[in-house]
Amino acid sequence: MQNLVGEMFETLFRDSGPAKARGAMPDDVADCAMSFQSEVIDDICEDLASHVERDPAVLGEPLLVLTPNAPFVATLCHRVAHAIWQSHDSPEKRRIAMAVSHFGRVLSGAEIHPAARIGRRFVLDHGTNTVIGATTVIGDDCYILNAVILGARGISENPQGKRHPTLGNRVQVGAFSRILGDIRVDDDVFIHPHSVVLTDVAAKAGNAVPPFARRFCLDGSAA
Repeated sequence: MQNLVGEMFETLFRDSGPAKARGAMPDDVADCAMSFQSEVIDDICEDLASHVERDPAVLGEPLLVLTPNAPFVATLCHRVAHAIWQSHDSPEKRRIAMAVSHFGRVLSGAEIHPAARIGRRFVLDHGTNTVIGATTVIGDDCYILNAVILGARGISENPQGKRHPTLGNRVQVGAFSRILGDIRVDDDVFIHPHSVVLTDVAAKAGNAVPPFARRFCLDGSAA
């Protein structure tokens, strides 16, 4: 896996990569991204292995995940951008982190703020039009489909503090769902496609239901 991910870094950030070919990524941004490869490669390899295992459309082939326009690019770019964002509390580093994040969005269609905290073995499937806000926290082994918004409740007057959701471990979020505000979705919850979730979602007491059995309807009520 490490060799494949290393080749993907070369494809994305070196002179022959799509960013350089279009003039979309300045040299300082590409060089900084490459310098963080060793710091994030283990997490990215775990993400890749999880995607290959859990997404039946890729037929168990890592190379089908590692294409420049695949949603996995957004995950890879986020791992890099987040590491850069965390490395220094300086406008320059954060500018570079935002540039790497933007590049991931251009290629994949998914927008993930560099400050968002995402756990291990994350899978973003399809990804187009997915938005993950700055103060979002996502646990381990989560799976998110396309056009999902993990956003704030307000529009122009959002507070500076925690304003985006927290997802527990092994949460699955169906396509076109909106989870808004500083709320918590507990471990093993399944959010049905087209849900609007505005309040905390607790895991069902005990183990009477299998993982991911908790579903939510369009109006946010439990099914």
